[in-house]
Amino acid sequence: MNSIGNFCVFLLLGAVLSTAAAESCFSLDAEGKPSSGRAEIIQYQGVEKSEKGLRFNGKNGVIMLDFRKPFKEMTVVADVCFDRYPPKAGMIFSRPGCHNGMMIERSGRLVYYIYGADKKTYRVARSDGYVTPGLPHRIVGVVAPVADGGTQLTVYIDGVEVARSVLKVPVYPYDGTLAVGAGAAGGDTMFPVEMELRGLRVFDRALSAAEVSRLP
Repeated sequence: MNSIGNFCVFLLLGAVLSTAAAESCFSLDAEGKPSSGRAEIIQYQGVEKSEKGLRFNGKNGVIMLDFRKPFKEMTVVADVCFDRYPPKAGMIFSRPGCHNGMMIERSGRLVYYIYGADKKTYRVARSDGYVTPGLPHRIVGVVAPVADGGTQLTVYIDGVEVARSVLKVPVYPYDGTLAVGAGAAGGDTMFPVEMELRGLRVFDRALSAAEVSRLP
C-alpha cells in the first residue's frame, strides 16, 4: 500500500501510476468512469476530454463524487490549469451543504473555507500566493482536526504552503460527497469554473507538509 495514505481517489488523465500507487488509489479514466466501487459518480455534466485532461466549461461543468461515508479529515490534491482568471470566483472543489470549498478569485488567489455546525460561523484560508494562467499548478487543500475540537485548513500551491486558518467551533457535519469544478446543491451548479483538470486525488486523512511535498 502507498505509504502516503490509507485511501485515496485518483482521477487518472493519461498519467502512468506506479504499481504501489495504483493499488492504493481509486481511479477514474479520462471519461470519468470509475475503476472500482469506492466512490460513485452521481453527477457528470459540462465536462469534455481535452488533450491533457478534462475541461470544465465554466457554465454547468461539474463532477460529483459520493464516497458513501463522511470525512472527519481529508486532503484533496487537484492538478489544474486555467486559461485565464475567472470573471468571478469559481469553485475548484467543494463539499456541498455549508460549503467546505476551494475557490479561485478573480485575482488568481485561492480561498479555502469551512463552516461550523451552527451554519453561521466560518473560517477562510486565503492564499498569499497566486496561480498563473496557462501554467499547470498543483492545488492542495487539507482539513485536519486540532485540539479543543477545532478544524484547521491548510492550502498549498505547487507543494508550498500559502495559507492556514483554524475553525474553533465544532465543524458542520459534511457528508461523503465532493463536487469538482463547481459547488453543487440540489443538482444545480454554483460558482462553476472554467479549467482543465489533469488529476485529482482525495485522501481520507490530513497529509503533512512533508507528505504533500513528496506527492508524485
